[in-house]
Formats: sequence, C-alpha cells, structure tokens
Amino acid sequence: MARAQRNLDLVISSAGRLLDWVRTLEVDPRAATVVPGWDMTTLMAHLGAVLDTTVATLGRASRSPLSPLGRYLAAYGAAGAEVADRERERAERLGWPGV
Repeated sequence: MARAQRNLDLVISSAGRLLDWVRTLEVDPRAATVVPGWDMTTLMAHLGAVLDTTVATLGRASRSPLSPLGRYLAAYGAAGAEVADRERERAERLGWPGV
C-alpha cells in the first residue's frame, strides 16, 4: 500500500506541475497541435483523462501483461481519431472553450 500511495502522490504532484504549466500558456483553445486533427482543448481534455485513469488504477492488480512501449504507441496511434472524438465530447461536457 505504501508504494501505491507514493505513486499516487507522484501523479498528483506531476498533475499540479502540468496544470501550472498549462495556466502559463497563452494560446487559442482552437489552436492546432502537432497531432493531426487535435486542437489545444482536445489535447488538454486527453491529458486530464490520462491523469484520471492513472489515479483510478494505481494500486490495482492487472490481469494483463505489460505491453512494450513501442507496441502500445503503435496501437494508440491507430486509434487517434476515436480518442480525439472522445476527448472533444469530454471537453464539451466540461464546458471548455474551443469545442
């Protein structure tokens, strides 16, 4: 349990630093990112979703073996449009600008 708590503390600390950085940005929420079809709002919604999922799963046992990073990223890239749609819907539910 101590390890899970340390990991959770690390994620929360990292999220705080990320939020501090995002607050310094002066960009149009509709500005394009390097990810095709993703604007800044979509990207920020995705980062929030990643943090939510990370916090929710810390300390839970997994039945799935870990995937090598390259394989994970290759599969993730193929789902980019689907992920973007989901994140746009999330941003819209949150009332974020740019949607």
